[in-house]
Amino acid sequence: MRRVIAVVAIVICVELVAWNLPTWLADFISLSEHGGAVSGIVSLDQLSMIATASRDGKWRLFSNKGKLIRETPSNQGGLSSIVADEANHRVITSSDDGTLCIWGLPRAVEQRTIEAHPTAIQAISMDANGRQIASVGYDQFLRVWDLETGAKVSEKKLKRAANCLAMHPQTTWVMYSDSENEGILWSIKSKIESKRLSGFKSQPSAACFNPEGTLLAIGEERGGLTIWDTATWNRKYQYFGHTERINQIVFSKDSATFWTASSDKTIRRWNQTDGSSVGVLDRHRGPALCIDESLDGKLLSGGAWKNAVIWLRPDNLSH
Repeated sequence: MRRVIAVVAIVICVELVAWNLPTWLADFISLSEHGGAVSGIVSLDQLSMIATASRDGKWRLFSNKGKLIRETPSNQGGLSSIVADEANHRVITSSDDGTLCIWGLPRAVEQRTIEAHPTAIQAISMDANGRQIASVGYDQFLRVWDLETGAKVSEKKLKRAANCLAMHPQTTWVMYSDSENEGILWSIKSKIESKRLSGFKSQPSAACFNPEGTLLAIGEERGGLTIWDTATWNRKYQYFGHTERINQIVFSKDSATFWTASSDKTIRRWNQTDGSSVGVLDRHRGPALCIDESLDGKLLSGGAWKNAVIWLRPDNLSH
């Protein structure tokens, strides 16, 4: 009897090893069920899921192991971005038809559609509490919306359409850029500019505050990258490594490092404390458009090659 039990136990162990060996040995998991460029990706840590938005007009839910759970047509045309509001169990997508759509999780139930712009939305950014979301469209307007009511809170006419947009997590500031070589800090409440940041080598193309709001990272069309101290608004570091447009910036949860995704087909990791490059991920087949980091340290990315990737060991980057 003991021999039978031992044999059964060995067989089970061998099957488990065979089942998990590809994942244990692999550096990444590919999420290949997209019919267009992956324009947005977010980690839903509380649900152990990942959400993606695609230019094919659908957004998708995956398990954190890479299994497709749900595919939802948006009826919005191509999707330009997605953000997560985990506290309120929802995601918000933006689209080429100018709408913002709020979806309840985990069943992907459409809760509200906001007619935000008459043209395609270029960028969105949500506050830390999930109460308001800012959007910029090709109509050259920056607008801020109440996510509970769908009402417009504020708006500003821009000089030109802009991709660079970031809401401060602790205040009513919004950072945007609508002119060459400048970033502008605008107050949602007072509707006045509070600061202009200059010294860029090209048009700012992406921005992100760290979780505490003490740092602001701004990426440029030509690959330049600058970190600003928001207490003094002094330039802390300038980084050079990307050769083309920076499309998204994401800080780690502890703000010690941050990631940049670029049209030069690479993702880079930076140490914000000393300005050094931690490593580069250069295995993308096309422009890297979006990134996020999960609580357990996995890197998520998507891009123009119609694919999203879970990078299981992002610390093993080439230098």
